[in-house]
Amino acid sequence: MGCDIHPVLEKRWIDEETGETKAWVGLHCFPSMVISEVYVGGKVVATNYSHWPLAQNRDYALFAKLAGVRGDGPDPRGLPSDASELARMELDDNADLHSHSWATAREWIEACLGSERDPEKLFLEADPKDPRVKDPYKYYLDLDIETWEDEDGKPYDSPDNYRIVFAFDN
Repeated sequence: MGCDIHPVLEKRWIDEETGETKAWVGLHCFPSMVISEVYVGGKVVATNYSHWPLAQNRDYALFAKLAGVRGDGPDPRGLPSDASELARMELDDNADLHSHSWATAREWIEACLGSERDPEKLFLEADPKDPRVKDPYKYYLDLDIETWEDEDGKPYDSPDNYRIVFAFDN
């Protein structure tokens, strides 16, 4: 039986005057998408293919790096006490889910890059045109993160202002 990940992307809502975190807001729950036909070289290679935007093809190496699921790795962190309503709705009351955890966008990308079994992984740093290197937040999370500072020198947006709350099923 396979194991799937159920992720919810959240963004930190910060009070602009005080800089205090007010809440985490759920942005997207990344349900699977069924693609009717997948073409490679002009030929149909799959039909009714389930595509998971964040963790394609049940990446057990990634699952292990994130929460020790299906391999050696850190213990799951649990559902954050300040999880968004979307994360609670999707992950909290589902008895089929286990190993609840979370990762910042930065941690998620590090785990993704470290889990790829692609033999060309060794050459990623040498090829700045590779989309995984050029813009990993866009490639792995479909996020356009522009890190820049306000007039006081404080970061306005950062990968650390996003997190993925997730759990697994079997």
